Amino acid sequence: MPLRKLFPKRLWLQIFLILLLLMIVPLVILGVTLIHNSHKAMENTVSNNLRQIAFHSTGEVIKEYAGDFQELDATATIIGLLNADIRQQKSAMVELSLKFPTFRDICSVDLNGNTLACSILGQTLAHQSQIDLLDCASKQDHCFSKVRLAPNHIPVMDIAVPIHRNGKVEGALVAEYNLNGIWDVIEQIHFGPQSYAVLIDQDGHVLADPNKKAVLKNNIIDHPLAIKELQQGLSDSRIKLGPDHQKWFFAFSPIVPLHWGLIISQPYSEALSSLRILDIQSWFLLLFGVLAAAFISFVIAKRMSYPLDQLILATHRVAKGDFSVTVPIRHRDEISRLIHSFNHMTTELKNAREVERLSIVGRSAASIAHELKNSLALVKSFIQLIPQRHKEKEFIKEATVTIVKELDSWNTMLTNIRDFAIEQKPMELTVVDINDVVNEATIMARIKMNQPVHFQVHIANKKLLALINEDKIRQVIYNLISNAFEATRIGGEITIRTFCDVDPKQGPVVGFEVINTGEGISPENLNQIFNPFFTTKSTGLGLGLAICRDIVQKHHGHLDVVNQIGEKVTFRVFLPVFVEKNLSSKNHDIR
Repeated sequence: MPLRKLFPKRLWLQIFLILLLLMIVPLVILGVTLIHNSHKAMENTVSNNLRQIAFHSTGEVIKEYAGDFQELDATATIIGLLNADIRQQKSAMVELSLKFPTFRDICSVDLNGNTLACSILGQTLAHQSQIDLLDCASKQDHCFSKVRLAPNHIPVMDIAVPIHRNGKVEGALVAEYNLNGIWDVIEQIHFGPQSYAVLIDQDGHVLADPNKKAVLKNNIIDHPLAIKELQQGLSDSRIKLGPDHQKWFFAFSPIVPLHWGLIISQPYSEALSSLRILDIQSWFLLLFGVLAAAFISFVIAKRMSYPLDQLILATHRVAKGDFSVTVPIRHRDEISRLIHSFNHMTTELKNAREVERLSIVGRSAASIAHELKNSLALVKSFIQLIPQRHKEKEFIKEATVTIVKELDSWNTMLTNIRDFAIEQKPMELTVVDINDVVNEATIMARIKMNQPVHFQVHIANKKLLALINEDKIRQVIYNLISNAFEATRIGGEITIRTFCDVDPKQGPVVGFEVINTGEGISPENLNQIFNPFFTTKSTGLGLGLAICRDIVQKHHGHLDVVNQIGEKVTFRVFLPVFVEKNLSSKNHDIR
């Protein structure tokens, strides 16, 4: 479909749509962009916060076990100083286990794996992991085993620290370390109803989780990328789809000494719950901005198109002959310059019409002088003969008819000149049935135009109401019937018919038509019959049809002619049908 068919025809609608697009499209783009950017900014903020929480929490975990490990180191140092005093070694280990309950099964062993002393009587190294730590402890300061579940389902790990004597490693202090304290630290990491923290080892096994079943089942957390980066000692935060296909924030931070990692997670909807209110406010402001833009566009469109609408209405009035109309100038812009030119044009047209009217009066005077000269000569002849032939009945009858006919002709000429050349006063309008006006005019025409022609009148079977000046419309009907009589041969036919119809331009209309048989109007004269002073008759001024058209146009109607050469001519008058609601909106005086 062509674009022009989609575009509205009304100017103010075009301006309104253009302004609306120019204002709303950037506003919507800006609003959506700001909302999107605010989401991104909030996501970055939440991610950074989670990363900071993860980093701080790993510090708490390190703090939790660092003190314990220092005491274990201190005890190993004391044992190294006590040489082979087994009783004192055992006393030191018992004191350590009592002071730090997270340590249990503390034993000192030599490099061959022989148990020297334990915190529990008769205790020996029970796990292969403890034995494997001896070789590690002889080469470095601290050695840790993988976390395992104790018989009481509590995660523990074995720790071995070297025992130095005289600057040499003579053995190791091995202890089982309980992760209960670290569990407490992990459970305290809570920053939302659905948020949680998970402690994992280097293989991804869960060491601490609010869901204890995950620890007991030795679950592996489903974050392969996070596990890989934690193994590399990296920390980061991301957004990921969870098993429920919902978005989650998660952040991870490594615990390097133990090769562990901490992962904390929070649902996307929970983390950005405060953003919902901001979104609602943003969309509300965007909607308000759109409505405000639409209102401003409407006001501007109406303001811009109003003087043009006034100008269009004024041009319609000028086209109908009202040159007194002027359009007020409210601003100083191009449209105001156009209005100024229009007002100047109407003034010039009004002056030109006055000049034309004076010209018409002059031409009319010459025509009237010619017509009256012949008519007066005829009347003078009859009057001069009356004294001599007053007794002749036929002469008196002929003189009476001729003089009356000539006087009627004078009256018609003077009336036409007055109607056409003199500015008319406003016509008073009333609601009238066109059928009644046509009936009255045809009765008058039959009386005055006593000619041997067939005269038919067809009146519509319903009322045809119109807002008109009854005298002027009656004059139109009479003039058209008079022309029809003059154009119809003896024995011809004249038909007058009233009707209601729908005009493509005006909508519902009422009217009447006058049809007469005859030769019709020649093509070269058809375009001139409504021009003032155009006539093909030997008498008359040629103003009848021009006056008829002027009267009909002042009633917001139009006069058409249908010419069928050699057969008939039809003059049709269309007038706007009267509608009750139009009575208050129309001026009852028209010029």
